[in-house]
Amino acid sequence: MRDFFEWLVETTHSILMWIVMFIVMWIIMSIIALPTLPFLLGKSVDLNCTRLEVNYVNCQQQRFHFYHLWSEPAISFRLTGAVIEKYDIQTGDSRDTGYKIYLTTSHGKKEFYDYRRDDDFALNVHQTLNQFLKGSGEKSLHILASKSFWGEMELIPVGFGYMIIGFFLFLVLLFSCLFLGIYLLEYWKIRRF
Repeated sequence: MRDFFEWLVETTHSILMWIVMFIVMWIIMSIIALPTLPFLLGKSVDLNCTRLEVNYVNCQQQRFHFYHLWSEPAISFRLTGAVIEKYDIQTGDSRDTGYKIYLTTSHGKKEFYDYRRDDDFALNVHQTLNQFLKGSGEKSLHILASKSFWGEMELIPVGFGYMIIGFFLFLVLLFSCLFLGIYLLEYWKIRRF
């Protein structure tokens, strides 16, 4: 009977130790992963426009964050034009051109979306907006501009690098906990006898 209780205590102790090591490993991985979470989450801008009269276009714009989990209140306005502006992007020694689209409204200029280096999309959206304003024959227009942070900042290779480094850190942490657990079990057994 005494052997059974010793076996039960030893088994319970090793199970609890593994649970504690798993929780510690999970906490450490969370501390590493949580600060990178905002970089992985995307944002988007949704623009819905309706032609009410020949020269009267009413639009509603709404910004979304964290892949539509959180949104800013929708803004309604009369659209009178669309302007594309270029700006310089300095990264290290290289210099590129970024593209932002601004919507001209009856109350001033509102930023629609920052396309950064993606000139094809920016020019295409700018052309679509101006054609709609000139009277392309359509009664409504819907534009959804969306990118994740990694894509927007052109850091997708860095994101993959983060994932690879995170995977190797996870493996190192897992094997460290495994060997630490084996060492502690052996130490506990030697110390008992």
